[in-house]
Amino acid sequence: MNKPAARSIKLPRELELSWMKALVMFGKNQRDPELFSSVELKRLAMRSASLSMPNIEKLWETFTQERSGLVKNLLAGREKTHAYLAGFHLVNQFKTWAILERMMTRTPALAKTLKAKHIQVIDLGCGSGAAGIAAAHWLVQNVSPNQVKIDGVDSSNSLLETAAYMSKSLGIEFTGHRGFIETQSVALQLDHPVVLCLGYVWNEIYKNKAAKARLFKIMGDIAKSKAPSLIVILDPSDELGAKAAMKLREDLREKELTPIYPCPSAKPCPLLESGRDWCYSELAWEKPVLQRKIEESLGISRTVLGVSGFVYANSAMVRKIHTLENQKVVIGRPTTKDAPWGHYSYLLCTDTDVAKMPGTVKPQLKGTLYEA
Repeated sequence: MNKPAARSIKLPRELELSWMKALVMFGKNQRDPELFSSVELKRLAMRSASLSMPNIEKLWETFTQERSGLVKNLLAGREKTHAYLAGFHLVNQFKTWAILERMMTRTPALAKTLKAKHIQVIDLGCGSGAAGIAAAHWLVQNVSPNQVKIDGVDSSNSLLETAAYMSKSLGIEFTGHRGFIETQSVALQLDHPVVLCLGYVWNEIYKNKAAKARLFKIMGDIAKSKAPSLIVILDPSDELGAKAAMKLREDLREKELTPIYPCPSAKPCPLLESGRDWCYSELAWEKPVLQRKIEESLGISRTVLGVSGFVYANSAMVRKIHTLENQKVVIGRPTTKDAPWGHYSYLLCTDTDVAKMPGTVKPQLKGTLYEA
């Protein structure tokens, strides 16, 4: 089968620049990035990333192979923080941005619904702030509130410091809260919209009863809020991570949180009933040169990224937004038994069930709306 048709999404230049500045600012040879031209900044950022490559390789092995190595304080310390920043931050920022962009095409009135003077972004387990900063910048560009404030929660001072620096470089207020999800005390400002972000967090805490209870309390409060609000969740696209996210979807439905991406309806997930398949999105990225060079150094080449990404809206938002009708979402491309090599069909999630359609010459990405 041919590779999926890649409709590449480009990350805003401002996010790339804030990332490169942080690489220089917090690298081994700490320099003030404001002193250099854009050309020199790119060179220094690449040099800084190169010096962190041994640590990046170790983190890559942990995140992609040794999931048992995901322990609390995994990224504690400046060297590990910088390695994460260089190897993973921009990737996760892109995934957040791309999911929000796709969601926007399916809910045309969403930006208007979120219009408010102030919007609070809460990024739990924020790390370097990839999800929260991307969401905040997306709000700035699409909603234009007077103020977007990020409340970031993480156990690492160095990660919070890095997130605060990049937020400031984008003109976004960031308040760091050091601690774990089960003990954090961020005050929800429910008199205006709230966007809750969980970037690769649920797959790590869903067996932690205290963290899970605290998280569900926050989500329950957002669900009941009279201000239109969103919850953005990203998790691994492998079977374990995606199925955990799919089960979470059913819990959130019971709390009256409506999935508006990637799902075409709020009905129970049909894939959970079969137990065989799992749902995730494929995203094609027009990568910056520096990101490509870092991945080449790791010996990887990814034209399409996978993520188990979901966006939920509370009732106050659902009542106001208009969602495109008769959505058919690509959720699989199974090969056809006893057919010529490369022949496949589409699995499409609709507002009633899962349908099967013949494949096309150029395969369409999972998580996109089916185009006949």
